[in-house]
Amino acid sequence: MSTPDLVLTLQLALQIVLTCVLGSVVAQNPVNSYAPTINVNCPSPGSLLRTFPPHAQPLDTSEVKYISTRESIVISNAWSNWLGNASDIGYNFADLQGKFPRIGIAIGGEGYRTAQYGAGVLSGLDWRNDTARELGTGGLLQVASYLATSSGECSFELTLPAIFDDVTPGILGGSWLLGSLVMNDWPSLRELVYGNGAGLSSWMLDLDLIVPSSPSLEDSNNQAYWGSVLASVESKSNNGLYVPYQCHASFIALTLVSVPPA
Repeated sequence: MSTPDLVLTLQLALQIVLTCVLGSVVAQNPVNSYAPTINVNCPSPGSLLRTFPPHAQPLDTSEVKYISTRESIVISNAWSNWLGNASDIGYNFADLQGKFPRIGIAIGGEGYRTAQYGAGVLSGLDWRNDTARELGTGGLLQVASYLATSSGECSFELTLPAIFDDVTPGILGGSWLLGSLVMNDWPSLRELVYGNGAGLSSWMLDLDLIVPSSPSLEDSNNQAYWGSVLASVESKSNNGLYVPYQCHASFIALTLVSVPPA
C-alpha cells in the first residue's frame, strides 16, 4: 500500500471510530461556532476584491494608509527604543530618520510545537521582555509592521487592529499563536503563555491533547470534550466545506492555546 493510500485509510478509520464511539456524545454537545458563515455580502464601505493590471500591483489603499500612519507616528520611536542613538552599531540615529527598513516577521506553521517555538522567538524579540531588551534583541517586534503565518491546512484567519493593524491570515501552528495574541489584545508573550493572575488565563500546555481530563477514554469529561470537537468540525462540513483530518487537531490545539480572557 502506498503512503497516500495508507494515510487515507488511517484517516477514514479514525473518523469511523470516533463517530461510532462518540456519536451519542456529539448529539448532546452541539457546537456550531466553528462553522464559518457562507454566502454573505462583503462588508461596506470598501471591497475585499482588488483589481489591477498585471504590470502594476499597487498596495490596497487601506494598507497604504496603515503604513503611512505607522511610519509617521510609531516607527521612529520604536527604532529609537531599540537602537538608542545607534552609536553602538556605528550610526548616528538622526541620519536614519525616514530611511528605516520596513520589517515583516513570519511564524511557521505545521502544528502545536511550532506555536510554542514561535511564542519563544517573539518573546525574544519583544521590547517588554527585560532579558531580551538587555541582550539587544528585544524591540525588533515593535519595529515590525507585518506579522504573518504560513504552512498547513484548516485556516484560522484574523485581521484585527492591535499592535499591528495589518495581520496576514495564518494556518495551523502559526495561526494558533497569532490568534491567541489577537484575541487577548496583544499581551506580552510571558503573560500570554503563563497568564497574568488577573483576567488573562494561561495556555493549557499541561493538558493532554487527546484525553485532557484523565487517561481513561470512558471519562465523561473526555467524551464531552471529543463530542464538542467532532460537533464543531461537523458543523463546518454541514456548511458544504471540505474538512481534512487536520481540522480535528487544529481545533483541539486552538482550544488550548487561544482562550480569550475571562
